[in-house]
Formats: sequence, C-alpha cells, structure tokens
Amino acid sequence: MLLELRGLEVRYGGIRAVKGIDLAIGAGELVCLIGANGAGKSSTLRAVCGLIPAYAGAVHYDGADVAGAPVYELPRRGLVMVPEGRGIFAQLTVEENLAMGAFARDGADAASDLERQFQSFPRLKERRRQTAGTLSGGEQQMLAIGRALMARPKLLLLDEPSMGLAPLLVAKIFAIVREIAAQGVTILLVEQNARLALEVADRGYVMESGSIGLAGEARHLLADPRVREAYLGEGAT
Repeated sequence: MLLELRGLEVRYGGIRAVKGIDLAIGAGELVCLIGANGAGKSSTLRAVCGLIPAYAGAVHYDGADVAGAPVYELPRRGLVMVPEGRGIFAQLTVEENLAMGAFARDGADAASDLERQFQSFPRLKERRRQTAGTLSGGEQQMLAIGRALMARPKLLLLDEPSMGLAPLLVAKIFAIVREIAAQGVTILLVEQNARLALEVADRGYVMESGSIGLAGEARHLLADPRVREAYLGEGAT
C-alpha cells in the first residue's frame, strides 16, 4: 500500500475529531473519503500531510511511518496536498504560483513541467502574468492543482476541490481529476459532493462523526441505500 493509516486519531483539545480510523490506498488508486461537514475528513488529510499532529496511530506512506515528519519534507517524498480553499499566493502571478510547486525539486526539469501545466490548463497559460488573486474561483482551483502537479506527486491529496464552484466548473474540475488519475497519480479525494466523488473513484470510505462507517468499491457505495439516503438526497427503497 502506498498509504496506510492505522488507528489514526486527531484531537483538538479534548475533542476527538478523528477516532482511530484505518484506511489504505494502493499505488494508482483514486480513493474518496466522503461524509457530512464536520465528520473529520479534512482533519484526516491534514494529519496525513503533517499540518496537524496525529494524537495517536500511524501514518505509513511509501514504506515509512511519516507521522511527525517535518511538513516541508513530505513534498520531497511525493506526498502533496491541494488544500481546502486552494491556498494560492494571491499577490504572485500564475506563473510564479506554479513555480512554487517545484521548490523542493531539482529545477532542471521545472521549465518543461511548467509548459506541461500550461498545456493541461490553457486558461492559466492565457493568464500566466496575471496575479492569482484576480482569477475566478475555478481558475484558482486549476492553479492550485497545477501547482501541486509541479511537485510530481506520487500521492495527491485533494481537499474539497468543488467547494464554492458553479456546477459547470465542478464538472470541469472532476474531469481534470479523472485525467490526473489516468496518468497514474494516486489520489485521496475528500469531497462533500458524494455522488461526483464516488463516480470518479475506485473505492470509497464514508466518514461519520470521526469514524469510518462504510467502506468498499465506489460503485457498491453508490448503490448502497444508506449512502443514497444520507448523502445522495435519495429516499431508501
């Protein structure tokens, strides 16, 4: 497994946000983590990439326990996150934001990777000299994803990529997610839009109040009446 969480627990003071979960992702998989707001999904991602400490449990990535590893070290190992809210550098240009994604790499191939992102995201190429804060929400999400890809991730963590976007842009972002997965990048996707997440994923986990309530192949979860009723807006039959 490329990523394996064993008994992961996250606390904020006395509040147990993540309650000892187990989760595993094999190389090349696209796995989604769905659930209601406040279920602990984003806390799980932040613990995986070291933004918050794990209170207990293990985070095994690419054969090593990285719980407690310096945050800046993980992108060098290929573990890269696109945060909720995008986290772009608003005062930098599009091109400068993309270049930041390659900060931990040998710069020899950065120029070719930059052109590759411009091929994948033509809108960003058109706006390469524009400050990132002036982009639309969809363009900022493309920029955040492109910046992460500049790091050449083995494992890409996506936290709520559809948040705040119009339906047409949401469809475009999920098409991009499919393309990235087709290129062999392993993806852990956290998403409140359960239907779209399960439609693109190989497998899924359903998180409820800090625990994993259901897990399985995405197509089986899509057909599960409990998922349909709780997360897809459909009545159980």
